Amino acid sequence: RALPYFDYIAPMVYPSHYPANFNGWKDPNKVPYELIHFVMGSAVERVEALKNATTTPAEVAERVSVEQLRTWIQDFDYGGNYDVAEVKAQIRASYDVGLDSWMLWAPSNKYTKGALVAE
Repeated sequence: RALPYFDYIAPMVYPSHYPANFNGWKDPNKVPYELIHFVMGSAVERVEALKNATTTPAEVAERVSVEQLRTWIQDFDYGGNYDVAEVKAQIRASYDVGLDSWMLWAPSNKYTKGALVAE
């Protein structure tokens, strides 16, 4: 419901934030692609449902878009070991659900360069 009032919403969907057995995964840290695909795919579905609901006022529907969603991606070793493959998996999952932007965070401010594409 907040989406119409913000430019972007960045769900902090770090795999380390999910408990053991979430969605049937024994350790969500070991399935970063699947987890991000599931949770951000659900967010995309919710945005589309809001936009297309017959009860959503037109002025609200015209202000919401999946382009407002930005995945906040984990790039730190908490609950698991995060390196190139794990960071790339989260980025790929974001793109695969139809999102075109994301943010990366590490508390050390040291990022996995091998997971990023140089421009």
